[in-house]
Amino acid sequence: DLSCDYQIPIIGKNPLQDYYSLQAGYRYTNNNDTRSDLTTFGVHRWKRRPDAWDRDVFVRLENERYEQGSDAGNSLLLIPGVAWSRLRLRGGLVPDWGDRQQLTLEFSDPTWGSDIRFMRAWGRTKWLRTLGDNNRFLLRAEQGAIVGDDFSLVPPSLSFFTGGDQTVRGYGYEDIAPRDADGQLLGGRYTTALSAEYNYRFSEKWLGALFVDGGTATDDYQEPWKIGTGVGVRWVTPIGQVRLDLAVGISEEDKPLRLHFALGPEL
Repeated sequence: DLSCDYQIPIIGKNPLQDYYSLQAGYRYTNNNDTRSDLTTFGVHRWKRRPDAWDRDVFVRLENERYEQGSDAGNSLLLIPGVAWSRLRLRGGLVPDWGDRQQLTLEFSDPTWGSDIRFMRAWGRTKWLRTLGDNNRFLLRAEQGAIVGDDFSLVPPSLSFFTGGDQTVRGYGYEDIAPRDADGQLLGGRYTTALSAEYNYRFSEKWLGALFVDGGTATDDYQEPWKIGTGVGVRWVTPIGQVRLDLAVGISEEDKPLRLHFALGPEL
């Protein structure tokens, strides 16, 4: 990935909270059955509010050349949209309370030069709560949907895949999605993912974890959900938690084991 972000303060406003942002980037993807060259340029109007909702109103131009399974295409899209996010946190390197909400709405229409018409909505919520001094509970829910004329023309960067350490552990990164007649992955029109995790704090720097994740990326919710469950360990460092999880994909006949590694904040 290559990206740049140039921020322009608004006169008379707090430059850390109210500003314009010019963003440009290039991303090459070669993952599973997806091959994609994506070039983007966007103008964003940010309004950030500590302990409240941040808002990003944007217009993004993107060109994507792709191969998805046996399909190939080249899409040019002008996408206006708006995103809201909020993070609330309490308690140092191992927070004892917090939550994060994210919601994005995006639109495309031939009226303003896009190749296709659609509306894309995606949202995620995460919750952290504690019981006593050592018992922590983390809950996560994610939902996405695309509504439009011809979903087959939506490029891979905008369609939905799931699986991996941020969604459904026990499965590979973005390895859950509809498949074509040859078994190759296709992006889904919808996605849903849920997770519940319990942490027990053994010491100041070490925690154990038990978790179960479930989710799907689908066109019609006819496929069974993929379920993963497992155990993990958390090591608290000055730059955040190091998380190591061993998960099994219990929805599969061969019950595959997969090791997941992550570094950074839980929310």
